[in-house]
Amino acid sequence: MKDAFPNEDPQKIIETIHSRLEKLEDIKALPDFGIDIQPPYLVDKNHEVVSLAVDSAFRKLGYKPRLRMSLGRTDSMYLYHMAGIKTVIMGPGNKGHVTNEYINVDRLGEFTEILENMLRK
Repeated sequence: MKDAFPNEDPQKIIETIHSRLEKLEDIKALPDFGIDIQPPYLVDKNHEVVSLAVDSAFRKLGYKPRLRMSLGRTDSMYLYHMAGIKTVIMGPGNKGHVTNEYINVDRLGEFTEILENMLRK
């Protein structure tokens, strides 16, 4: 178990799974969740860093990007939990880490301008 949703306690989830597995008859399951659990976080959609990202994208693209929660590991976890820095993840692509992954050059240029808008503000 590497990910949990905001407001979920990863340790409690692990304990629940262990408890349920112990009740199974004739099955010996030994789950290993490892020690590398990513604590979840959620940045309020009204937080200034979210507004900055959305407004910067809107100024360049003419529409507001869709906000969503995502599972996965990024350095944002360390920024949020260890440094207290609210973090938004956005980029020029819509599918990452897949076979034949690529980024459209025009989208990359647009995203560069969005980042510039954010830095100027």
